[in-house]
Amino acid sequence: MPTKEIKTIRKKLKREGVKVRDLTPRQAEVLTYVLRCWMSGFTPTIRGIAEGVGINGHGAARKHLEHLRDRGYIATTEETKTSLVLTDKALRLVI
Repeated sequence: MPTKEIKTIRKKLKREGVKVRDLTPRQAEVLTYVLRCWMSGFTPTIRGIAEGVGINGHGAARKHLEHLRDRGYIATTEETKTSLVLTDKALRLVI
């Protein structure tokens, strides 16, 4: 992902009241990728996220998603515990 795009989302996160240290550059990149997929009409898999942002290993991608969940950007559904759901906090970044 281009550095300019990462800087753009970090600036937007800062304007939203999120401290820059709230997300690492890689977490911002993962969130940006998930949001781009969502805007394209699909929810990415963990494998898709890992491949989409160049992460080696599903465990690392899963860990970034856990951090995003802990910070309130994504949630999981009660039924499956694995489906990725964007929260209002994440959706405000693109609306």
